[in-house]
Amino acid sequence: MTGLRVSTGFESARIEVLHTDQRRVRVAVPPDLAAPRFRQWFAFDVEGEPGASAEIVIDNAAECTWADAFGGDYRVYVSEGDAWRRGDSRVERGRLVLRHIFTRPRVRIAFYPPYPSSRLRDLRAAVREAGGAVDLLGVTPPGRSVERFVLGAGDKHVWVLAQQHPGEAMAGWFAEGLVAALCERHGAARALALEATLSIVPRMNPDGAAIGNHRTTPRGVDLNRSWESEDAPVEVSSVRDAMRMTGVHFALDVHGDERLPWVFAQPADRFTGRRAGIDRAIGRFEEALSGATPDFQTEHRYPYAPADVPSMIFGANWIQGTFDCPALTLEMPFSDHRGHPEERGFFPARARRLGHRAAIGILAAIT
Repeated sequence: MTGLRVSTGFESARIEVLHTDQRRVRVAVPPDLAAPRFRQWFAFDVEGEPGASAEIVIDNAAECTWADAFGGDYRVYVSEGDAWRRGDSRVERGRLVLRHIFTRPRVRIAFYPPYPSSRLRDLRAAVREAGGAVDLLGVTPPGRSVERFVLGAGDKHVWVLAQQHPGEAMAGWFAEGLVAALCERHGAARALALEATLSIVPRMNPDGAAIGNHRTTPRGVDLNRSWESEDAPVEVSSVRDAMRMTGVHFALDVHGDERLPWVFAQPADRFTGRRAGIDRAIGRFEEALSGATPDFQTEHRYPYAPADVPSMIFGANWIQGTFDCPALTLEMPFSDHRGHPEERGFFPARARRLGHRAAIGILAAIT
């Protein structure tokens, strides 16, 4: 029997190998490049003989930024070349331990299934085939594109942002679902495309996604803490400039939450003097999306209190403050949606399905 082998030869891969033998792999989660305070993302392959069992141990789970995210409802995601599922993982004495029996020679293991560039390429082609546009907004220092997909022909302008935090890959799957709905143009998506022009940025942090950072760009910048800065990185500044050109009537910034086992929308900060129309639009969005899918709820979210001066470093707050419009941060879990649990957790197809249904909520918000 040959020993187990670990490899990281794919986009978004990231792990540190400590030890391998015939039945056991010990690895460690490295920090984000240039941002050592963030240590959470992992994605790697393990090769073994079909039928063999393996114990795969993440030694430093207790040292990760959101160490408690690995317990409770969470299970490691695994794929042997087919659909992603949750593996048999548990937290044991501060380590995250996965027990796996190989059915194929290779298993891919990840904190959450990455959203691959191959699917983004296919989505880009689908947008063009449906008569939409793909606009280059900016180019990052390593040369990757920050782009938006433009669909619809209505007078109102809706912006949807995904993967400001690259490890929150469910946002990429969500964006794919929304774009697919708009390309298909049935039901609410068709009505939405007549009512609004939608600008969807499917991957705001392409460099972070490529190298396997969880929270930041390769230069250690958290994009969702950069919106107020005059010298914001191109990923943010190019989107701000495009928003100023179109105006914004409704915005959705799509993320994932490491700890909370719920799907929810967090409104931008409420403040004295905020238009009542903003709250009404948010209410319509939440009511419509709650009615459209059990994978959304309104009871559980972050603490929400009025702010005298909203913090403009956050994307949703900056958009609301600049355009006087409803702006929400949509959060999805890495584990499962506790109000509607499924064996495979909040796997990519569910995030995609939620994006597909989101057209119903957006249409309600703007009409």
